[in-house]
Amino acid sequence: VYIALGAYRLQGKRAFDGSRREQTAVGAALGLTGEFPLNSHFGILIELSGHYTPLNEAKTFAMGHAGVAFHF
Repeated sequence: VYIALGAYRLQGKRAFDGSRREQTAVGAALGLTGEFPLNSHFGILIELSGHYTPLNEAKTFAMGHAGVAFHF
């Protein structure tokens, strides 16, 4: 389990009028990371996290990813 602080930046063009927008803010993340061993050499790594930041366009984000670990 982890809690983190970070900086978030959104930038791009709005779809309806083409105006350019850019904003940066401080935010927080809460996540879970775990390794599930398959045998003595291999494991599956999984991370899930939620992020909150006070940006005007979007305030919450979610992320998930997985990978393979090799221990030697």
